Amino acid sequence: MAREIIIYNKKFIKRPLNIEDIIGSENYGYGISDEHFRLDIGKTLGGPLMVFDKNNIGRGVHIVDLTNKKELRLSLSVPATENDVKMLYKLASRIASLWNTKHIFVEKEKIDIQDVDIYIQRDIDFSKKLLKDVNETLELDKTLFPCAMIPITISIAQLQDFASDFDSFSTYLHKKQEIGAYFSTPLFNHVNDIFRVIYVVFDDGHIILPNTPQMTLHFEGNNVNCDQSLVVCSNLFPDEKLSKISFTNFMDRVPAEKKSTFDIAHTLIEPMSIEELQSIFR
Repeated sequence: MAREIIIYNKKFIKRPLNIEDIIGSENYGYGISDEHFRLDIGKTLGGPLMVFDKNNIGRGVHIVDLTNKKELRLSLSVPATENDVKMLYKLASRIASLWNTKHIFVEKEKIDIQDVDIYIQRDIDFSKKLLKDVNETLELDKTLFPCAMIPITISIAQLQDFASDFDSFSTYLHKKQEIGAYFSTPLFNHVNDIFRVIYVVFDDGHIILPNTPQMTLHFEGNNVNCDQSLVVCSNLFPDEKLSKISFTNFMDRVPAEKKSTFDIAHTLIEPMSIEELQSIFR
């Protein structure tokens, strides 16, 4: 579910905007989200463009087709934080100003940009209600949040708690994303009828790994169960270009002080040196 705003270009000579024009002097960052909802910061082409507040990283605002010179669509996944909602309307108002129009379209409803405060409060209240009623809209025990920089898995119970302490929702999302951890996603390998799921790690960086590896993949129209789960690291030893270890052994060998809970489905691995990784892999 998302809140969508459309702004139409009213200038006689129409040109597309660049991201710096849209952001202006705000302390916002931007990047392209990949198929796993991981943000490649600083890029504007090659996928969905995401804008986020560096001081308050939440859900982020998608800008659909920045190259369009006639209209721009902004999209915000909800429930969103209060700051996200304000950022959505701030970006929309700035685009409207740059394109000489006094109106924006919120879910096809034409509104004057002078009236956006009413809609900001409406959408904040709507997000609070979604959080409060999340058990009525979700059947699973947990939900995957596509956020500004990385996905975050949050339990329904915790989402409901955020409804009564809405500021903590923003604080939670920001703290999870500000560390800039690498969200390691499953890669699949098929050799000699053996299916493997592989997760990549490296030295000197925060890494997020699942508590349980994903062992099922979609292959040639069918769901296939993998035979092995591995963690790999490149250039770890002079005589070995790619080092491999079983996922279970890797997680067992990582020192306890280097592991902490990231969310209900993932573990955060603190940065490790090459020497520390070498001791794990051999």
